[in-house]
Amino acid sequence: GEAGWITDNGRSLYTWTHRPENQESKGTVVIAPPLGREQVVSYRTLRVLAMMLAEQGWVAVRFAWSGTGESEDQPLERHDSDPSWIVENWLDDLSAVVDFAQRVGGHPTVHAVGLRMGAALLAESDAPQLGMRLLWEPVGGRMFLRQHSSLRRLGLPDGPDPMPEMIELGGLSLTTSQANSVTQVADPAKLGDGLPAGSLVVKETDHQVAKKIFAVVSLWATTPADSLQGLIDRLPTAAMVPLPSWSPKTVATLRVPGFAEPILEEIVLVGPDKVPAVYTSPVGEIRGPAAQFAAASAEAKDGATALWVQAARRLAAKGIPAMRFERTGCGDLGHRDDVMDPNPYTAEAIRDSVNTAWWLLERTGRPATGIGLCAGAWLMAVTSDQAPLDRVVMINNVAWREQLKFYHQVYANMVPAVGVAALRDMESVVSKPGLKTRVKELLRDRGPYRLWLALGRAGKVNAPEVMMEIGSRSAELQLYFGAEDTEMFAKEHGQPGLRRLRRAGRTIEV
Repeated sequence: GEAGWITDNGRSLYTWTHRPENQESKGTVVIAPPLGREQVVSYRTLRVLAMMLAEQGWVAVRFAWSGTGESEDQPLERHDSDPSWIVENWLDDLSAVVDFAQRVGGHPTVHAVGLRMGAALLAESDAPQLGMRLLWEPVGGRMFLRQHSSLRRLGLPDGPDPMPEMIELGGLSLTTSQANSVTQVADPAKLGDGLPAGSLVVKETDHQVAKKIFAVVSLWATTPADSLQGLIDRLPTAAMVPLPSWSPKTVATLRVPGFAEPILEEIVLVGPDKVPAVYTSPVGEIRGPAAQFAAASAEAKDGATALWVQAARRLAAKGIPAMRFERTGCGDLGHRDDVMDPNPYTAEAIRDSVNTAWWLLERTGRPATGIGLCAGAWLMAVTSDQAPLDRVVMINNVAWREQLKFYHQVYANMVPAVGVAALRDMESVVSKPGLKTRVKELLRDRGPYRLWLALGRAGKVNAPEVMMEIGSRSAELQLYFGAEDTEMFAKEHGQPGLRRLRRAGRTIEV
């Protein structure tokens, strides 16, 4: 596929367009994603759907709704005057994508697949070019809000509400009027004869298959190839037509809420492997060092529900350029046949990160600050030893081993059912550790620190000093932890390692 911008009608939507290699098409399909955290969890599944469509002769267009993923923020000027504006704007997004798909696909009729809230919005659309609408595992706006606001409260049960004026979901924050607008979006499964012509509600016969598409942590999400083929088989085909000439629009001028000056976002290909990345920059003078963002787990480059997108744009509005990049095997560079989340701790990911840092130096003339979350934090620490990063910011890192072989073994042996059971029943897991685990715990709790560090350097235990030493060799190092991670850092002897490295002259903040 090819990444590009749709900039029609005053909006900038980020898209991926997948076209058959033989330059002929038997139809065009738009893929409407879910909202919030569900969009992140199902990202790999919808990408594989697009690839399967292209392999079988279809043009497929994926996109992110306004205010989600890598698309531009919602137009806030309508905020007060029109309480239903958020849903109307998403429907306008869909119309713009359908128009675009019609142009790049060469067919007058455009079919569509929507997942969850994507299905509900698809059922509301009045775009005249739409043919068949496959409404996959749909949910209405009221139930969506109820489910995800409950999950949010469970995730952060204590302390003051960080955004009391908003209804905060996982990766999506809404005002009361916006939320009221979303609740009016009907569940297509309950509309019966009220659905638009050509609509078909598609539900998985196995509820567990459905949940693993969108309702688990991304590490345990699975891509159901049989279900995807079932969707494709339902689509009506047309006569083959040659594809129109087309090339993606790679530069967009965007507005950033709260800032007067616009910014530029450029889709680029980095290094000899042509890794897709987005370079965000001020329209005017660069006023600070660059920032390089690495996502968590094997998620796409925009970060946890577009965290890095928002950060990069606000930095650019202040004159600071930023880059978010993909990693081989992750996000939009995921392997076609991966059923589960792949291992992000790889030599290829390190190479992609190093190439990105050198690209930034060449483009801006300045070394960068490398910023990563979880697996991305580990990656930035390793990158700093091989590339021009003068500062590393590690957020919520819990992986302190250097050895790639260890991570390869962990992911190769990972079984979702076992992992979920362990997460749900930690007491039984912790109360019956094996002999090797008991020995490690004894060494951790009662053994000398130098022995713990030696085992950490050998890749046998999780000793924080190992990665802190690598990340601070040629850069300043800043570590940010939540409460649970702080407890783990202390338990695994992070503080003695921190003191040793500071005495050796390293600049490290925790």
